[in-house]
Amino acid sequence: MQQYKQHQQIYSGYKFKHRRNINHRLDNKNDSNKSDNNYPSNNHNNNYNNNNNKYNNFPSHEQQNYQTEQFHNRQLQLHSRPYQKGHHQSDSPRPTTNNNNRNITVYNFNNNNDDDDENNFCLIHVDVAIKPIEYFKIIRCVIQLLDINDNVPIYSPSQFIQELSESSQLEQGFVIPIPKDPDLGRNGVVGYELIVEDPDDDKFKLKAITKMDGSTEVKLVLTSQLDREVKDTHNVKVVAHDGGVPSNRGVLEVTIVVLDSNDNVPSFEQTIYDISVTENTARGTVVLNVLARDSDSGLNGEVMYSFAPSTQNMYGDLFEVDLKSGDVKVKGLIDREVTRLCHLIVLATDNGTPPLQSEVAVVIDDQNDNAPSISINTLAEVNAQAASVLENSKAGDFVGHVIGNDADAGINGKFNCSLKKVEYFRLKRMFNGEYNIITSSPIDRELLKKTSYQLSNLYSTINVPQDISTDFGNPPLVSERQFFVFISDVNDNNPIFDQSVYKFNVTENSPFGFPVATVRATDIDSGNNAKVTYLIMKESPPFAINSNSGEITPTTLLDYEVIKSITFKVVAKDNGTPALSATATVVVEVQDANDHPPIFTVPTFQFQISENLPPESEVGYQNLHSSQRSKNVTWTPKYLPKFKIDKSTGLITTRTLLDRELADKHVIIVAAVDSNDITLTSSTTVVVMVNDMNDNPPKFIYPPTSTATIILPEPLLTGRTIASLTAVDADLDLNGDVRYFVV
Repeated sequence: MQQYKQHQQIYSGYKFKHRRNINHRLDNKNDSNKSDNNYPSNNHNNNYNNNNNKYNNFPSHEQQNYQTEQFHNRQLQLHSRPYQKGHHQSDSPRPTTNNNNRNITVYNFNNNNDDDDENNFCLIHVDVAIKPIEYFKIIRCVIQLLDINDNVPIYSPSQFIQELSESSQLEQGFVIPIPKDPDLGRNGVVGYELIVEDPDDDKFKLKAITKMDGSTEVKLVLTSQLDREVKDTHNVKVVAHDGGVPSNRGVLEVTIVVLDSNDNVPSFEQTIYDISVTENTARGTVVLNVLARDSDSGLNGEVMYSFAPSTQNMYGDLFEVDLKSGDVKVKGLIDREVTRLCHLIVLATDNGTPPLQSEVAVVIDDQNDNAPSISINTLAEVNAQAASVLENSKAGDFVGHVIGNDADAGINGKFNCSLKKVEYFRLKRMFNGEYNIITSSPIDRELLKKTSYQLSNLYSTINVPQDISTDFGNPPLVSERQFFVFISDVNDNNPIFDQSVYKFNVTENSPFGFPVATVRATDIDSGNNAKVTYLIMKESPPFAINSNSGEITPTTLLDYEVIKSITFKVVAKDNGTPALSATATVVVEVQDANDHPPIFTVPTFQFQISENLPPESEVGYQNLHSSQRSKNVTWTPKYLPKFKIDKSTGLITTRTLLDRELADKHVIIVAAVDSNDITLTSSTTVVVMVNDMNDNPPKFIYPPTSTATIILPEPLLTGRTIASLTAVDADLDLNGDVRYFVV
C-alpha cells in the first residue's frame, strides 16, 4: 500500500524579526550628557561622541567605532538580569582587558539560557579605563551576545499516549506536551507539523492557542468522528521545528487510544427462531441458544438476555433464559394438551437502551402421555356413573351411552373401547368414539346382587383378534373406568337371621336403655324389599328391641338373686308388599354384679416402729371385714418413698431406714381395690409412729468449735463464772437429756 502522509504546519505565534547582528562599538569620545545608566537602545548601534574639545589633546583611539560579535558558545559565564526592555546587563563576571593592548577577552562562558522570549537577549556592559591618570577616560562598551541554533527541540518523553472516548465531539481534543528548546527567538520552536501516515488515522488537526500569560498551548483536536469498533488506536506524529537555518526538528509520537462508548446495540444472529420441543421434556433441558453480538467492548459489550414482560407473564413458569449465555431452558412441566404453541420474545440488552428483541416460536410436539378418557351417560337422574336395569330384562335393552376421547394428537389420540369379563352386557358401536351399553341376556338380581363391570382397554383403532387393540404410541396407554349396573329388585326373598338362637349374658343392675344384645337379619332383595324391621313376640319379657337396628335393651333392673335366665322370640320382617318375615330365639343369662366395695375393719390404722431398723422391717397389716376377704383385692398406692405395701396381703414394710429426728410420724392414705369388672374402692388412713433411739450425740452450741479460748481478768475470784457452755441432743426424752463433765 502506498504510504500516506499528511502534513500540517502551525506557528506558535512569534512575531519573528530578522536575525539579530549585534554591533558593539568602542568610542573614544564620551557624551557627557549621558548618564552611566543610559544604555543603548535595541537598534544595537551606539555612538559615543564626545563633543567637548577640551579632551582633544588626550590620547585617542585609532578608530572611532569598534564592532564586535560574541557568540554564546564561547565559554563566558553570564548572569543576566533585565535592565531595560530588550536589554540585559551583567555585573559579574565581566570581560577583562589587557593593559598592553586593546583586546577584550571573554572567559568561562556556559550556555544557560532558559528564556526564549525574543525581546530578551544578553547584553554585556563593559567600562574600559584609559591610563595613566592624567589621561584618564572611561569608555563604556556594550557587548550583545548573539544566539546560534545549536539546540534541537526535544520532547521528553518522545511518546505520548492519550485516551479519548469514541463519543467525543468534533473539535474536542487534548493538549500535547511542549518540547524544550533552549535557543532564543527564531532559533527556538516556531512551529508544529502533524504527520499522518495511515489514512485511517486522519481524524485530527493541530490547534495552537496563545494563553493570557503569552505562552502557547498546542492541542490535537478531532476533525472526524471516532469509532472504536472500526479502529481502537490511532497513531500520529507531531513535529516541532525551530526557525534556524537549517531548521532543527523534534518528533513526538502520539498514540490515541479510543475508549469504548455504548454506541452499538446488540444484534441477534436470527430475529426469528422456530423450534420444536417434546412435551414432558425434563426441567433444565436447553432447547435453544439465542446469540446476540455487541461490537462494544468491556461492560458496554456484555449482552444480557431476558424474556419480555409479556413472555415472562405467560410462559415464565415453562421456560427461562440464562442471563449471560442466552440458553433457553425448560423450567416447568410442558403439556401440549395445555399449551401447543409458545411465542417467546427474548430481549438482548447491554448498558444502553432500548433493548433488542428476538422472537422464538416453540411448537410443542405431542407425546403419548394422555390415556383416553371415558364419559358415561345413563338414564339415571342422580348418578350418571350407574345404570339401573330391571331383573329378568330381555336381551338388547339399553343400559348406558359411552363417549371416549384422547387429548393426544395424531395416532396417539385414536382409541378403541371394549368391555372385559362381560357376561350380561356388551358394547354396540354407534359413531366414531361412541358406544351403547346393552344387555346381552336376562339377569337374575338375587344371583348377582350388585354387579360391576369395567370399561377398559382403550387403545387405538387398530383391531386385532380377541378385541385386543393398541395404538402406535410408545408405550400404548390404557384407561379403565368402572361402570355400575344396578339390578332392580322384586320382593321375592324373606329376611334371614344370621343365627336361629341368640344367647347373651347380661349383668344384673344394667341401666335402662343400655343395649345388652343385638340381633341381625338380612334380606337379599334391595330397596324397601330389603329393609328389615324388628319386633318381639307377645311374651312381654323385661326387654325392648329397636325396630331398625335390632338392639335389645332391658326395661327394668335385673336382679341376679331374683332371675338368672330369660328366653323370648324376635321377628324380622321386610317392607315389601306383601311383607315377608323370619323369627329367632333369644336367651339372656343374668350375671352377678360386683356391687359391694371392700370394707376395712377400722377406719384408721396406727402402727409404731423404732427408727434405724433395716429395710423390709414389718410395720403392720391392714385388715378387711371377714365378708370381703374372699375378694381379689389389690392395695394402692403401689409406690411410697419410705414404705411399700404388699398388693395381695396389705402388709406394710419399710423401704429405707427411718430417722425420727427427721420425721417422727408418717401418714399414708391406702386404698383397697377389687378387681372385678366393675371396680370398687375403699380407702383408710395408716399412721406410722417412729420411736426414738439414742442415735445422736450431744452437740455444743457454745462454743461453736471443739476448741475455744477464754480470756480471764485478774484477779480471778473463786466461784466466779468464767463461761457458760450450751449443748443439745436431737434424741427424745432421756436420750436427749444432756449432762456436762470436766475431763
